[in-house]
Amino acid sequence: MKINKLKLEKIIKYGVIGIVIIVFIILGFSGSGGDKIIINGKENTFEYYKVEVIGEVKNPGIYNVQSGNCISDIIRISGGLTKTGSVKGINLATEVSEGMRIIIPKESESDNKVNLNNCNLEDLISLGLSKSKAQSIINYRIQKTWISYIDEIKKISGITESDFNQIKEFITL
Repeated sequence: MKINKLKLEKIIKYGVIGIVIIVFIILGFSGSGGDKIIINGKENTFEYYKVEVIGEVKNPGIYNVQSGNCISDIIRISGGLTKTGSVKGINLATEVSEGMRIIIPKESESDNKVNLNNCNLEDLISLGLSKSKAQSIINYRIQKTWISYIDEIKKISGITESDFNQIKEFITL
């Protein structure tokens, strides 16, 4: 079977076009996952984080949020506070990070407990911790940006199970 020259050229032409289209599709869908925005001629890339918000918000859950968002943004995205919710002791300007868990307490829970994510050295010492152990918690929090769950402080060098049991009833996030 003979294929004339014109048909052969068309087959090659459309074959090349098809390959080019496939390459563009593959390259178009294999980005880094961030959005690129050009501002004043400079390219900025935004990452997305999974952040969990639980407790006294109207729509607790896991949200995909853009880097640069802060806790107040997440509370807004999750529908705002319930009638009993309180942000007392929470630094609403804290930027979110990947895997962060934000716990919004009830007004009654937030009154008497020390919030590990925004307390100072004296607050921790008032719970009966030594100055060096209290400073270890502060340093850990600064390094990690955020303490995600209460038991996490047991990972801190110098904090024993006994220390944790001593303060667990008096701390919150």
